[in-house]
Amino acid sequence: MTHYRNGNMTMSLLNRILKTKRMEIIRRKIIHPVRRFNIDFSASNKDFIGAIRKPGLSIIAEIKRQSPSAGLMREIFDPLAIAKAYELNQADGLSILTDQHFFGGSCSQLAQIKDAIRIPVLRKDFIIDEYQIYESKAVGADAILLIVRLLGSKTLKQFLALAEKLDLDCLVEVHSLEEIRVALDAGITLIGINNRDLDTLRVDINLSSKLKKYIPDDVLAISESGIRNVDHIQSICDIGFDGVLIGESFMQSDDPDRLLQSFKSHSRIR
Repeated sequence: MTHYRNGNMTMSLLNRILKTKRMEIIRRKIIHPVRRFNIDFSASNKDFIGAIRKPGLSIIAEIKRQSPSAGLMREIFDPLAIAKAYELNQADGLSILTDQHFFGGSCSQLAQIKDAIRIPVLRKDFIIDEYQIYESKAVGADAILLIVRLLGSKTLKQFLALAEKLDLDCLVEVHSLEEIRVALDAGITLIGINNRDLDTLRVDINLSSKLKKYIPDDVLAISESGIRNVDHIQSICDIGFDGVLIGESFMQSDDPDRLLQSFKSHSRIR
């Protein structure tokens, strides 16, 4: 898998991701239009926000086979087995990458996992079209990721309103103070500070501590990306975050079960 390191090339990568995503959505709308989705509006989703709100630092464990920044992380990739192991080791929720081209995921993986576990599931993807929100509901997601960097204020508000109509929780992702202001103006409940810059792919674990003070106490906050050890977990607890979203550390670990257990033991300290 090709790696993109400098700023100009990673900007090109983000553009490629979005261009590919738009083309995928056009094809999917033709093959499987929204009117053909089997959406059970009476079904009650698992409470993703509730999983973050409970006492202690909640851990959302991520499932992904590969990424543009890390390359291929798992030669042998069994997403259902990984999900069951996460649940067994007391993850509070799952984040499932459904982008196929760049991350090796799919909506079918999410649907299969959702049927087999009891903890809530976040669909993590580059959501840029209302079609994907209906699709998320149809495949059984309990929550979706909305990235302020990709949407802007008007579209974010529209997507939040549609998600609420479909009984989907939203994790709204930011990377700057300006994006926090856009998110708060939209009336969000749950915000995620992504320590990874989508333009450069560089990770600054200190970004969470720099931005946390701008988030009101009544908004739940998650720190995302670059969390690799118990010192990071303890620091995030001390800052006052409600949860963390961790992917690469688990996917690249020789013993992800033990690592998750270690993180959980430290996450109880608040």
